[in-house]
Amino acid sequence: MGVLATISAIVVPTFSSFLKGQDISQEGNRFLALTKYAHSQAISTGIAQTLWVDARENTYGVREAFAYSELTNSGKVYQLGEKLEFNIDPYAAQAFGEFAIRFLPDGVIEEGSLTNVIIERTEFENIAIILSTNGLDYEILRNVRRL
Repeated sequence: MGVLATISAIVVPTFSSFLKGQDISQEGNRFLALTKYAHSQAISTGIAQTLWVDARENTYGVREAFAYSELTNSGKVYQLGEKLEFNIDPYAAQAFGEFAIRFLPDGVIEEGSLTNVIIERTEFENIAIILSTNGLDYEILRNVRRL
């Protein structure tokens, strides 16, 4: 029993810190997957799709653009994990009246869309979803400098 207690004392804190790092990675992966989903929906339906970010409420989601649902935050809505928050440059383009990425029916990312979104837990633990150098999709960078 003593050996098991000793092993548990070593493994549980390590496993706990591993899981803590996983949730920020999972959020980053989910956000990136949502960019791919919005892109494919725009192409397949022929209707522009908006991936919006509400930094105050720590929510984000996808909805059809230019429809009755515009600016209602309807459609697919997600909440950031506990103790995570968005860090978006307050001077980032808000061409659509909100922080958003808009995918046009031809698959192009509309000018004025966010070029980066940072999800962070602390000052030193974050993930950035950034516009790729070719400007056609987004990619993940880990532990970037704060905005």
